[in-house]
Amino acid sequence: MESQSPSLPLSFFTLFSLSWFGRLLLILYGTWHDSTQELQYTDIDYWVFSDASLHVKEGGSPYDRDTYRYTPLLSWLLLPNHSLSIHYGKVLFITLDVLVAWCIERVLAMEGVSDRKRFFSCLVWLINPVTAVVSSRGNAESLLALIMLSSLYMFVKGRVLLSGVLYGLAVHFKFYPIIHCLVFYLAVDRTPWSRARDIFKVSNVHRTPEEKSHKKGKRFKIDSSFSEKDLRRNKILNVVKTSNSSQVSSNNKTSWLGAWNINKFTIHWGSLLSVKRIQFIFASSGTFLILGLLFYKLYGWDFIEETYLYHVKRTDIKHNFSLYFYMLFVTQGTWLASLLSKIAFIPQVILLLISSLWNHKDVSFCLFVQTFVFVTFNKVVTSQ
Repeated sequence: MESQSPSLPLSFFTLFSLSWFGRLLLILYGTWHDSTQELQYTDIDYWVFSDASLHVKEGGSPYDRDTYRYTPLLSWLLLPNHSLSIHYGKVLFITLDVLVAWCIERVLAMEGVSDRKRFFSCLVWLINPVTAVVSSRGNAESLLALIMLSSLYMFVKGRVLLSGVLYGLAVHFKFYPIIHCLVFYLAVDRTPWSRARDIFKVSNVHRTPEEKSHKKGKRFKIDSSFSEKDLRRNKILNVVKTSNSSQVSSNNKTSWLGAWNINKFTIHWGSLLSVKRIQFIFASSGTFLILGLLFYKLYGWDFIEETYLYHVKRTDIKHNFSLYFYMLFVTQGTWLASLLSKIAFIPQVILLLISSLWNHKDVSFCLFVQTFVFVTFNKVVTSQ
């Protein structure tokens, strides 16, 4: 937590503390509301979590509770519900919700964002009635958000192994963060196409007026012997050299951009399996597989079916804000509903792939774009 900046109305610590106490008041209100009103404030899923943890405490499986379709880790985390207080889980979730804002502040600080913008960004999360109400009602979404943002924070700090472990944990907790795997993979190291784009940009920036005056369509050769560090530090002063017509043979194939000569620019595909990338793959997939094998050994096929497969096959026509809601509603029970459920993945896959390749150098922005795309085109969209 940071001290108050002269330009800020509150310190970050004060903002986080007030936000936590505000959510605590919502929990207290919810307790009164549940005891006096027919329509409950507490999320029905909270009772599902709590009942599942009771089964675990008694030596059973969390999947003995109907409609429990989450990782057993969640039921384990809520074991104190039955020894300390039934509201323990709610207090845990609002605490994690505030820690999400702390992660947002830390990531933005690592990216050099000003104090005021960081403060405003945290405020957008902390005073958002949706996030405050969802966590205080006992929904566990704040836990997944914190794990993902912690992974991003470690990633921007350069802690590749720890970031991979947290990312693997996030995918285990709920499978849909798998949509971000290509972004992390590409952003760990510079990719061949990223480097090509950098060279093209640098070549345009450092052209001399004489070179810029050449006729449109004139071809240039790129010297690819410079290191990426030199490119990033802008120490190349003369990257682009004009090609005399006598030097350009008909056998020289140029790229579709017409910006560099392929014979002079070599793509090293081996960089796709750099040390950092291998570390991230092993850390993330290792975490996911170890947890998966552990819980499969403990709970069998119920774990695979309820935690992962159910969410892939799910076609929910209740409390669903999806673009596909009405189509799923009018076709329920027919072969069209099953077909539509599968076709709905196609726009997501295409847009996620494009955003990964195009925006992966700005990891935070790319993760936002992908999350927005995934939610917008998902077949099930709930308030959480």
